Amino acid sequence: MLGTTRQRWDNAVVRFRAASRFQAGTIRWPWLVFGLVAIVTAVVPIGFDEAAWSVVAREWFGGAELYVDTIDNKTPILLGLIGVIDLAPGPFPLARSLVVGGMSVVLWSAVHSMATDQRSAHFIGALVVFAGVAGSAGLLTTELLAVTVAVAALAVAERRPNLALGLVALAPALDPRMVVLWPGLAWWLMKRSSRPARIPIALAVVALGGLAVVLVYPDYRLR
Repeated sequence: MLGTTRQRWDNAVVRFRAASRFQAGTIRWPWLVFGLVAIVTAVVPIGFDEAAWSVVAREWFGGAELYVDTIDNKTPILLGLIGVIDLAPGPFPLARSLVVGGMSVVLWSAVHSMATDQRSAHFIGALVVFAGVAGSAGLLTTELLAVTVAVAALAVAERRPNLALGLVALAPALDPRMVVLWPGLAWWLMKRSSRPARIPIALAVVALGGLAVVLVYPDYRLR
């Protein structure tokens, strides 16, 4: 089993490297995407929302009770991520640029893997990344995080249906509005899964489980 896992990893690395080169073979696309996005977002000042979230995260990490002593309408996962970025050495925009750059590589790779025309797949992926980063004004937003996770789920649906299901479940934990996309995401997963009947059942269990957590633990809801 270990050998099989190792072989799958090696094959994935080979595909990633093959997809990440210009035709001339001189520049790797993921590094290009990461570098450009990181440079651009590093010079963008901290946004109003980011500043508010970082204050909440600092108070939360300092012992305050989330949603009681310190309040925001964002999820614990997002606030935790902002808190970790805020703890990184150096200015907030610099640490944020690394996170957004990494997300951009994930988004580019996901779009690239789904493109039907491999000749233009590099540029299509780059265009989607540009639209996402420009739409968020170079800031770290819940929308950019959740959409990246959702697109990654679509990209791995056929090869890794369990991982795709987990990513679909994670997206609303970053932005609860992603729940409205669940019917479409479920349809996509069902078309590509070897066991399509379990997809809506699994999503229903995840949704009910999340609701139960919110009802049982008041720290996870505004009150």
